[in-house]
Amino acid sequence: MKKLTILFLGLFLFSSCTFLQKSNYSKNRAKSNALKSRDTITGNHIQLMNSKEVIKIDKPEIKQKFIGQATIASDDKKYPVKDVVAYQNDKAYYKKLFLGSTKKKDMYTNDFATRVKFGKLNIYKEIQVRTEVSTSQTGNVKTKKRNIVLEYVENPETGLSALTSDYDFVKPLVSNDPLSNRYLTKYPNQMKIVKRHRYAAWGAFGTSIVLSIISGTSKNNTVSSLTGVTSGALFLGSFVDGVFLNTLRRGKAANYVAKSVWVYDKKTKTFN
Repeated sequence: MKKLTILFLGLFLFSSCTFLQKSNYSKNRAKSNALKSRDTITGNHIQLMNSKEVIKIDKPEIKQKFIGQATIASDDKKYPVKDVVAYQNDKAYYKKLFLGSTKKKDMYTNDFATRVKFGKLNIYKEIQVRTEVSTSQTGNVKTKKRNIVLEYVENPETGLSALTSDYDFVKPLVSNDPLSNRYLTKYPNQMKIVKRHRYAAWGAFGTSIVLSIISGTSKNNTVSSLTGVTSGALFLGSFVDGVFLNTLRRGKAANYVAKSVWVYDKKTKTFN
């Protein structure tokens, strides 16, 4: 029983470490070049949210204020950040991405995303800072900031953006490209594997509950011991496989979709 417990704890730790490594797949997948993704024809500029007017200004930068709203300023000209949908300086092209509409308003990303690849499909990267709060046994509260990297692809016809791992959004955009399609078609098969393991994990979990009941009610020590060990093994196995390892499988499936966007039409360069 002790050896079995150690074995499953080892599997648990291995799957946890692998999950943490794989969760950064979008961050480490490819070297992006924001500088080369600038619009060299238009040059430095800002684009207003409502009118979509493009105004050329020199080296626009966001100025944060302790009191009052943030602005994008250059050469004594200031524009409220809320009124700007995109801007470009000497470093990169930044844009608030359009995510869809409701009856009341259009929805955009909260922050400006950086364009990291351009072509017939433009790819943007947004870094979200999330604060995690934890309390120690002594009652001390600790906060830790963690950067979450999100990748978006923009539909060149509608202007709508979604995550590069969104299969339903990406499929109509890249399915006509043979290289992209090689990665895209792997997604359904990978998700079938996820589904099979999910059902198997639920089956193992249910069986472990039944065996646990038998172990607790049996008057035979041998039967009670064997069913108890088997129940524990099935429970741990269903947890590791159904939760952690299946998370890795879903990440692999999402990676296939994102890869199909990155390899799409590499040579064609256009600006939206």
